[in-house]
Amino acid sequence: MGREPRIGGEVRRSSLNWHQIAPQMPVLRYAYISARMDKNKNKRNNFKLMAYLRYVRGLKFHIVLSLITFLLSGVLGYFYAMMHPEDVSILIGIISEAFSPIMEMSTPQIALYIFFHNTLLCLVAVLLGVALGIIPILFAASNGALLGVLAAVVRDKFGWTAFVVGVLPHGVFEIPAMILSIAVGIKFGQETLNAALRRNGKKKLRVEIINGLKFFAGVVMPLLAAAAIIEAFITFPLTFPYTFKY
Repeated sequence: MGREPRIGGEVRRSSLNWHQIAPQMPVLRYAYISARMDKNKNKRNNFKLMAYLRYVRGLKFHIVLSLITFLLSGVLGYFYAMMHPEDVSILIGIISEAFSPIMEMSTPQIALYIFFHNTLLCLVAVLLGVALGIIPILFAASNGALLGVLAAVVRDKFGWTAFVVGVLPHGVFEIPAMILSIAVGIKFGQETLNAALRRNGKKKLRVEIINGLKFFAGVVMPLLAAAAIIEAFITFPLTFPYTFKY
């Protein structure tokens, strides 16, 4: 008694497992479905992450070119500001007047404004990259030069600490997002040239544009969102004392 029936001298054991039992039991059905959904979601997230990493590896040359252009332009902008302070004063006045409406906004409104403003600029740099990558390179040069000019002005009035406080918190997200956008735009220009010279077909150009826009939406925009939130909620309060002194 109590022994399981034998078939052919072997003890007969159930071959049912969790995947067979759980869907048949109402108590476990929800847990089973949730576990499968979480597993599939993790697979999709891992697939996206690997796809983004592969895409970035294909941008290595373009990222280096973007970064060099940005840094060199920053150095030139810095020394130009040191040698021509009168021109820089006019430029700073124009920039201050253009961004003066921000001071009347609430902090969440400032974050939204910064996010949409930077996203639009980066997206334009990406899309206009099809014009042989010229616009993204100019975008990198102008932003680098502007940052160099601001560095010279802020250092002269308040010191390097004020510049670091005003750039570093949100810059660790915003600058990489900008560099990646420029790199994608340059890649678009390269693929456009290859298609024009018939090195590659137009189909590859379309695929590159689609992949680039997916990368922009999945990587660049989250970085810009984080930068906008940090700039509005952290950088602005930290730099307010320096603004008041100015």
